[in-house]
Amino acid sequence: MALNSQDTTQTAMNFVHRILKSSTASSLTSGLSKPHHLPHQQHQLLTHQLQNAKLLYFGEFHSEHRIIALQTELIKDWAKRLASTGRRGSQKTKNCPSRPRLHVIMEHFSVDMQGILDAYQCRDLNGWKDKQQPQQEEQRRRNNDGNQNSDDEEAFESLVSAYKDDFGTEGHDLRPYRDLLSFCRRTTTSNNANGIDEDVCINVDDDSDSYCEVLLYGGFIPRNHAARLNKECPDIDSKRVFFEEMSERGYLPKQGKGMYDALFAEEDESSNNTYKLRGTREHQLLIESLMNGNDLYSPVEEEGEEDVADDAEQHEEEESPLKRLYQAQLLKDHAMGYRIASLLMEHHQQNKINSHSSSSSQPPTDDRYLIIAGFGHLKHRLGVPECVERYLRAEAVGHPDAERRSIAMDVLLKVLPPSSDPPSVTRNNFTLKKGEGTALIGCQMMYEAYLEDSYPPIMELMTNDAAADAVEGDAENNDNGNENDVDAKKGKLLKELYLQGPELLDKHILMSDEISGPFLRYDEGIARFGHPCADYLFVYDEDDDNVIEENDLKLALHATTANGDDVGGSGNDNAQSQCPFHNTQANNNDDNNQYDSAKRETLEAYENVGKTASLRGNSLRARAIMSRLGYTPDDLSYLGDDDLYNFQGVANPHLVAKIRKGERVLDVGSGLGIDSFLALRDCCGNVVADANAGDENVATDGALVVGVDLAESEVKHATKRGIARGYSVPNRLRFLRGDVETLEEAFGKANVPMGNEFDVCISNGAFCLVTDKEKAFRNVFKVLKSGGRMAISTTTIVSDRLDPSFEWPVCMRMFAALESLKPMCEEIGFRNVEILDADSPMEGMEIPEEALMDDKVEEKEGKSDGGSGKTRFKIHGKYVDQFAFLENMDMDELCKVVTVYGEKP
Repeated sequence: MALNSQDTTQTAMNFVHRILKSSTASSLTSGLSKPHHLPHQQHQLLTHQLQNAKLLYFGEFHSEHRIIALQTELIKDWAKRLASTGRRGSQKTKNCPSRPRLHVIMEHFSVDMQGILDAYQCRDLNGWKDKQQPQQEEQRRRNNDGNQNSDDEEAFESLVSAYKDDFGTEGHDLRPYRDLLSFCRRTTTSNNANGIDEDVCINVDDDSDSYCEVLLYGGFIPRNHAARLNKECPDIDSKRVFFEEMSERGYLPKQGKGMYDALFAEEDESSNNTYKLRGTREHQLLIESLMNGNDLYSPVEEEGEEDVADDAEQHEEEESPLKRLYQAQLLKDHAMGYRIASLLMEHHQQNKINSHSSSSSQPPTDDRYLIIAGFGHLKHRLGVPECVERYLRAEAVGHPDAERRSIAMDVLLKVLPPSSDPPSVTRNNFTLKKGEGTALIGCQMMYEAYLEDSYPPIMELMTNDAAADAVEGDAENNDNGNENDVDAKKGKLLKELYLQGPELLDKHILMSDEISGPFLRYDEGIARFGHPCADYLFVYDEDDDNVIEENDLKLALHATTANGDDVGGSGNDNAQSQCPFHNTQANNNDDNNQYDSAKRETLEAYENVGKTASLRGNSLRARAIMSRLGYTPDDLSYLGDDDLYNFQGVANPHLVAKIRKGERVLDVGSGLGIDSFLALRDCCGNVVADANAGDENVATDGALVVGVDLAESEVKHATKRGIARGYSVPNRLRFLRGDVETLEEAFGKANVPMGNEFDVCISNGAFCLVTDKEKAFRNVFKVLKSGGRMAISTTTIVSDRLDPSFEWPVCMRMFAALESLKPMCEEIGFRNVEILDADSPMEGMEIPEEALMDDKVEEKEGKSDGGSGKTRFKIHGKYVDQFAFLENMDMDELCKVVTVYGEKP
């Protein structure tokens, strides 16, 4: 069923806001050209970055309409993506919803309120089948009669009434959430209106935007029970009775079950820990700081940290008011954590049963979860997130039933953060990938950025206002009118900064201690938190009057056009206007045409690199990058500043290859010669294989390095540099023009034997753009001697991470799938194959400030080479507008740099 577009409220993000990312210390739109930073863009970028998360926590300030606006848009975007994912190649039967669903678990509703939520969404508790209740039949009739708007209002009012009158325990104001709740309701009632045999992926708007079902759940223990624990349970006996009651009511796990082991702290004979809910020192300090305002983020001396630790231990020993309040807070967190863990397991088990009972032999549905709770319950991944993981771990280890343990392990692997790097597990013919992980969104008000202390125009405004007050005194007629005028001017300045200088706004926001402390310097204070306050921070202007109007957007777009849209640009007139790999047929299904085009563009790009390689580059940057990749100071010193800046690799294959004296080495994709020079040093020992040295001075007879590269200009440059460095060319070092996919042809032209010639084959990045990976690895196998080994460093794609709805650069489409490399190499005949993490980040590599300054010097001084106007051609730079979305993606989640090791028997 399709609903009219006006029936679905389009939540307005028409206010100043930024979404910051902790791992990059920047906003999602950082580096994008205008107008990509405008309001309608940010939440879409956020959804894209979060699309692979299994579990998303959203820490809010309750009933704040700007936060709810983001939540609503996030739910819509995510539901649309999940629907699109579900449509591809899936089938649905009456009892098996093969397409993913989005489950929204809210603090605002207690677990006891699940019934009124089910009635609101016209579904049963499990959400798998409609029970055809009479009131739901009436609901369908109304939907088919086109009266859904009035019915939505009636349903919402009934929900509010039941929330207040039938329960009355939670006390939240639901009205700001009306649009969010109504959207979730429509994804289920629109589907039910056509009966349960209809597609789970329903249409909500006339423009055919499809959404998966979004199911609502109550997540909290009724609040009065937390008060009972604090006030009515002074001793062990009363606590025992209380917790037994909570378990019986289903708020907490029962004794004898695996999850029960995660409920209480371990008993200590030296203290009375019986029925003390499990928490952590960091979490206790956080909760106490919310009550007493203690600073947890300013750097402290070790002595001060010990004092705080002593205070925390004292709290452990004493039944203090703070300790009781902390236990009451923990009760809420444990109850919600138990609720989430139980739902995760229940749904996973049901999905497995459905998939096995289905004739289509499809994998279990990959449902996703959004948890909405007060930020204090989630901050720094403490509280609720901590409890969820603990409960799943306890169930996976301690439950008496093996099937239950297996389900818990499945779920745990899916929700662990990617940094936990759990192993791949295969069960029931379905591969369980490493954990998609969890993500946390937090919120902060813009006023806490204190722009009046850092942004000059606002500082000037406030200074002038203070001066005017001093001159005019405290006249009553000046009190209100002047304040309103100043606030309006301040709002206008903020809006202009947001629309015209978003990256400058980000800079000033992150300068604030109130924001940078918990978000960036979270591990420096007395608590030593292990995670930032949030992975993504939603910073919003709380001024209701400072609305971004349509005319503001038009003026911003006009200013962008007038200024040439050079945000973040280099200003270099000779800068590349498009990606070197600009194949417009990147998503074409004709693979042969795509690969032929890609190879031509690869050759063209690297020929340009070779032609400008003699122009001086940034040695400081090269040193920083190579040091990060594991090249030693001796390596860097040996190469020297005349060659360092021509490093082109993605990792350090030498760490794996371990080249020894006397060995013969093949360097595939040798580029400008950097890794070949180091290989020659290693196989020739400490004595440089120079052109004038007699045989007695050559370290070991037989040592040889052969570099092969696709680009003629790079081969010529590497050969020229080898001669200039004093190497014996071509006796000890030679560079050939050739393609690893047709290696025999290149060797034949150079009169180099092809088979069983080399002890080691290295490669640093060339395999990224090889079109036929299997053919290339077979050629490597052929040239190696028996007992020879390879160390191939290359960038790979993590499976299922390239959303087909995007047009990806052809170079990324050519990366090998990570899981394909080991079986491919083993099939070819390699033994002891290992796919080793190269510890080479795709983004976020720290570059010294002086190296960045050298970039600018290089740009200015390198503009002219004796008046020629030449500049060094660079493969990797700012993405063009066609691929601007890559600037806002976590490339370390999409890609992984590895070194492929294997031995020839």
